[in-house]
Amino acid sequence: MKLSAALCVTASLTVFGCASHAPVNLPPFDEAAYRPFAAPGTATITGTAFLVTKGGDIKKGAARQVFLIPETAFVTSRTDFTDDWYPTFDWLGFSGTDRTTIANAWRYTKIVVADVDGKFAFTKVPAGKYIVETQLFWQYMNCGMWGCKNADTGAVLRKHVEVTEGALLEAQLTTAINR
Repeated sequence: MKLSAALCVTASLTVFGCASHAPVNLPPFDEAAYRPFAAPGTATITGTAFLVTKGGDIKKGAARQVFLIPETAFVTSRTDFTDDWYPTFDWLGFSGTDRTTIANAWRYTKIVVADVDGKFAFTKVPAGKYIVETQLFWQYMNCGMWGCKNADTGAVLRKHVEVTEGALLEAQLTTAINR
C-alpha cells in the first residue's frame, strides 16, 4: 500500500512533531554596557596577524584591518565568536537589528591597519573584555578534473582578551590552516 505525499508529510509531522522555533529575544543595544569603552584608557594591545601554510610559507596580515570589539551581550548574543562560520565582525548583519543600533555598536569598535609585517597596536584602551579580530585570505590556483580556477583560502583570526588599566598585552592572531 502506497501513501500519498500529503499523507507521508502528515504522518511524519505526527511522529516527529512540527519544527517550530520560538522567537529569539536578542538583548537590545545597551548604552550603559558600552559606556566603559567610551573614555580613553591606559592599556595597550599589540600583536601580529599571520598564518603558516601547510607548506611552511608565512602569510603576513599586511595592510589588513584589525578590529578591537567590546565584548558585550549585544555583540555576543548575535553570533558565536568561537566559530569561524562568518567572514568577520564587519560582515555581521546583526539579523533583526536596525541600522541605527548597529551603528551605535560600531562607535565603540576600534580599527587599526596592520603594517607591512602584520603588526598592529591599539593604544589608550580602557579596561574591559574585547575580541581582537582580522581576516587573512588569499587566492591560490585549484586544479582538478574540470580545469583550473582561482580559489580562496585563509582564516578569520580572533582572540578574546581581558584588559586591565595600564596593561601591555600581546595578542598574536594566528591559527593552523590546511593549504
